[in-house]
Amino acid sequence: MWGRIATSTALSLSALAGISPTAAATPVPFGTSRLFDVCGGSYSGYTGFGLCASVNVSVFTDASNTYLRFQVYNTSGTNGSYSGSAFTRIGLEQILYNGNYIGAQLGTLVVTGPCVTNPSSQCDYSNNWVVKNDLASPGGISIDLASATLQGVNSSVVSDCIQPSQLPSSGNVIYTSCQAAFPLYASFTFQINSVFDPSRTGELYLAAENGYMGQSTVCRTADKSTCNTIIVPEPASLMLFGTGFASLGMLRVTRRRKKEEDESDA
Repeated sequence: MWGRIATSTALSLSALAGISPTAAATPVPFGTSRLFDVCGGSYSGYTGFGLCASVNVSVFTDASNTYLRFQVYNTSGTNGSYSGSAFTRIGLEQILYNGNYIGAQLGTLVVTGPCVTNPSSQCDYSNNWVVKNDLASPGGISIDLASATLQGVNSSVVSDCIQPSQLPSSGNVIYTSCQAAFPLYASFTFQINSVFDPSRTGELYLAAENGYMGQSTVCRTADKSTCNTIIVPEPASLMLFGTGFASLGMLRVTRRRKKEEDESDA
């Protein structure tokens, strides 16, 4: 919708989250991050995916504090998914790590993303979201990033593939690029009670509203029937794939020419 704006101005999280400027510039990573490229969810009457997303989950430390960050692209509108789906909840479940339940430190959440009025700039949406701990989810604790308002899709995360007719009727929204190669994304950062390796534990879940005919949907990687990883071929694989088709085409041409020559000799 915004023409895949090629530049964005990053808002410093150090002042907002209380991280020292020096450490914020070079955060110390723990373990490795994990990238989720997923599509899933469904709507009654709609044949494609309910939503698609690219979410990078990372853990980093600053002094004696540990932080969890979600870098979120709403890629709905790709892979046959419904472009109007707006994310209203995002989190991790099943994050029992080395016998410890991972929990969020309440009141530390910082949410930033492209401004609705000027997507090339970053705005602070922290007041519209709240981080919560849910001990009832399967496999241990879950961290919810759920809208703190009663306005439904206020400050929800939408794709810039969204159509004008699909825009939420009320509240600000956070626009992200509908392809993760572009610079517009939403960032959710908050303090947690312990380090953990997101590449070894944790399952992503997303909830979306503003779907087809106003429906809502959920995508949980812990449940493959609702959410699946989308595998995008690497450029080298695509080249080999294309080369294979080219070789097959040349083989057909060679066979056809040989057949014509044999018929001509006969």
